[in-house]
Formats: sequence, structure tokens, C-alpha cells
Amino acid sequence: MLSFICIPHFLSTLIFTYFYQLSYKIIINKFCQFLQYFL
Repeated sequence: MLSFICIPHFLSTLIFTYFYQLSYKIIINKFCQFLQYFL
């Protein structure tokens, strides 16, 4: 029963981390393009 609870939590943490890093990279890329546009 405990593993049944822990595995989904582990997966959700992995997915959250993945999407967080992905969105972070996209934001950084957009920001760099934004800066290049003005410089």
C-alpha cells in the first residue's frame, strides 16, 4: 500500500520538475530574444 502511494508521488515530482525546467528554458530563450531585439 505504501509503494502504491509513493510511486505516483515520485512520478508527479518527476513530471513537475521536467515541465518546470522546460518552461524555465522557454522563458529564458524568450527573454534573450527580447534583449537581442533591443540591443
